[in-house]
Amino acid sequence: MRKLIPIFFAILLLFSCNSSKEIIDVQNINYLTSNLQNNFIYSLPKTKIIIVVQVEKIIQNKGPFADFTDKYLGALNNMIKQNETFWNISDVSFLSYPVIDTLNTYVIGCSENLFLPLSLTKDGFPIAYNNSSEKYQYEQLDLNLSGLNDDHSQNLSFNFVSSDKSYKVTYDTVYKEEIYDTIIRRVPILKPNLVKKTPEEQAKELADRITILRDDRAALLVGEADNDNLPSGDALKIMLNEIDKLETEYLSMFVGRSDTLTYTFTFSYTPENSVYQQSIILFKFSQSSGLLPADNIYGTPVYFQIASNNKSTNISNYNYNSYLLTQVNKKSLYKGLYYRIPQQATVKLVFNSQIISEKNMYIAQHGTVQFLPANIFKNPNLKIKFYPELGSIESISF
Repeated sequence: MRKLIPIFFAILLLFSCNSSKEIIDVQNINYLTSNLQNNFIYSLPKTKIIIVVQVEKIIQNKGPFADFTDKYLGALNNMIKQNETFWNISDVSFLSYPVIDTLNTYVIGCSENLFLPLSLTKDGFPIAYNNSSEKYQYEQLDLNLSGLNDDHSQNLSFNFVSSDKSYKVTYDTVYKEEIYDTIIRRVPILKPNLVKKTPEEQAKELADRITILRDDRAALLVGEADNDNLPSGDALKIMLNEIDKLETEYLSMFVGRSDTLTYTFTFSYTPENSVYQQSIILFKFSQSSGLLPADNIYGTPVYFQIASNNKSTNISNYNYNSYLLTQVNKKSLYKGLYYRIPQQATVKLVFNSQIISEKNMYIAQHGTVQFLPANIFKNPNLKIKFYPELGSIESISF
């Protein structure tokens, strides 16, 4: 389902500044306070959630000879009593995909003496700083899954089988007049007629054929046959498999058959940056009608729920306290590259108050946005690796 595509590197950026000034100037593009020279733009990602739902349409058809089962075959298990169709949700999976967070897009500006080698993905997410050999590969999602995913050409009807033809020959007695020595005689003659067999006659013939198959299987298994011509090894397995297939096909005329069609649908949802818990109706579902739109008046709602664990609250409190300290001491901390600390959340799909599927996953926009101090970029040995799909830091080395 997923394919990897090549990485896209951003060009190396040339920035500079005097030793008496900050190394780089980074500002949110939505709140620029000054005109930045030699500017360069990058973005932090936010997480889009992809919900893949697989549903099955199960079609059950009563066998055409079902009414004669007890008479000719005895009681059988798994008899289909009537024709019916019903649906069920067979599988649900959650995937994530990074998209640009326009609320966290940044402009970097500086003058001409500083090199800032920053590698980006094709969407402008940071991959690495001062490490051009670092590679990143997108997991390309196939998002064109909505709709029918089965073959309409498959045969869902019964293959009408019988041990003989569906017609039989009957004879009627007719009389022909013949003259013998002036005496007229009526001579009886049998006249053949082609008549369709009754369902019970066909059922009896098919039941006899099933009995013969079972006898043949037993003979092969216990060796009640000509030992010189008795198959063995793979040949015996093939013959037994063919007998099993024929018996199953014949029995379906009595017990009925069940066929399953598979449909796959995808839905996408991008959580809001400031909404940490939410429950929405993703679609409606009915066992008789299958998957229905969320605004349909029929069906039972299927809810998509997301709840973040709020473990980044202490980081937010730390940021606020640090800000207060800088204000009291009248200090200004120059800000370098912004990055994210994502937050883990639990996503669920709920139907009839039952959890169908559940997964823990990182939601980038529910975490906090931090920055690296600008002065660390004076160190020429500084290397940074990012998780591009989350905008978070994987490692820092000097």
